[in-house]
Amino acid sequence: GKCARGDKWMPWHCALGAHERYLLEVVYALPLVETAREKHVLGFAFSGSRDIELFDALLRPLFERDASDEDKCLGRRLLWNPSQAFKRDGVLHGRYAAYRGQGKKLHTTSYSCHPPKGASGDEFVFYVVDRTRRFVELGHKTFDAIQPFVDGGSSSSSSRGDAASSKTTTTPATTTSNGVTAAADASTRGAQMRRSLERVLLSEREVGPTMTKMFLVSTHLAYPRAGILDDDCAVGDGADAAFDYLFPGVGPRTKPEHRSELLRRLDAHLSSPACADDAHLVPRFEHMLRWTAAKARARFSPDVIPADALPDRLTLYDLQVNLCEWRKFRSAVDAGRLLGAGVVLA
Repeated sequence: GKCARGDKWMPWHCALGAHERYLLEVVYALPLVETAREKHVLGFAFSGSRDIELFDALLRPLFERDASDEDKCLGRRLLWNPSQAFKRDGVLHGRYAAYRGQGKKLHTTSYSCHPPKGASGDEFVFYVVDRTRRFVELGHKTFDAIQPFVDGGSSSSSSRGDAASSKTTTTPATTTSNGVTAAADASTRGAQMRRSLERVLLSEREVGPTMTKMFLVSTHLAYPRAGILDDDCAVGDGADAAFDYLFPGVGPRTKPEHRSELLRRLDAHLSSPACADDAHLVPRFEHMLRWTAAKARARFSPDVIPADALPDRLTLYDLQVNLCEWRKFRSAVDAGRLLGAGVVLA
């Protein structure tokens, strides 16, 4: 049905959404992208539009083995000198304009962009080009926050030397001399990375709560062992309708931290023994989640989509994404509010 197609809709596991899966399967695996930093930065370049067709047509060819020498040089400039690569009237600007001239869209419909006044027509093309440049620069800044994890003992000695090598390594929980487990230390480091990432992301004028959440989820899925979203998660304002339903009477959520606090309370409630005893979750849900996760882990190589990104439990970041999905489902599929608990869509 229409609720299962296109990049505007998410399956339960974020890693299997159109954009996140494309990042993990395609962007991070491009042969001419050599290091973890370059993969991370190119992921941010993808987010300049988050349109898969556009990336396939304009940016992906720069990093394929059969790229021309000119395109290989352009790809290096994109990663390391974005101001030159994305300059007005440059090669990439011309390619974006020609692509738009074919009637193709320059931006995903899964979230809104906010071009400045007057940025329409040809200026909208340059707005997307320049936005991609700013996101590439943002990618470098955010990688600095996760580089200690990538360079540290949590990354494996895999010959790929990239994001996948870090995300498939198991670090056992051991006890330190003061009785604090290494797992607890890792949780603290993950929270520190998340806060650092949030500060950098929110310094970009076009990145608000929703896009902060998007970038954090993508980074967490690339490096799930870093634990960036294990204990907290930015929440987009698309979750407000679900919070209105779940927490009636709670005052306005004017700041992102208000939504994050409600998410933590909801997660704690759903994880509590009392919730399990009272059967607040639909009885089939946990069985369905485990079945879906097992099928996905069997289908996708852990070198592409890490097993930790396909858990058989309710995670904080999957929960917050699906709170937003609930609003879209109600608006697009159940506008009449006619579906009740236990209804199965054909």
